[in-house]
Amino acid sequence: MPSQLEAEVRGDINVDGTIGLADAVYLLRWSYLGGSAPPCLDAADVNDDGQARGTSDAIFLLTWRYLGGSPPPSSGTNECSLDPTHDRLDCLSYPHCS
Repeated sequence: MPSQLEAEVRGDINVDGTIGLADAVYLLRWSYLGGSAPPCLDAADVNDDGQARGTSDAIFLLTWRYLGGSPPPSSGTNECSLDPTHDRLDCLSYPHCS
């Protein structure tokens, strides 16, 4: 099982230091069109269910950011944090928290 290697900001899927529409598009492109994998899968697991999935995580992110939905279970305040949930996802690269 991979281990958490770095802190991340959950929802910053494209690792540009911000969270927004581009992150949802990045996740959907990877999930359905064969785009590049997110460099930090923990950040892509927006709803913290242990899986980085295009539809559910993108909808969670968009609902949170644009419709006043609940923030992610961890690191939902744009602050760096480690994933408290043990899962198979890891974070191999997230430079904004290094």
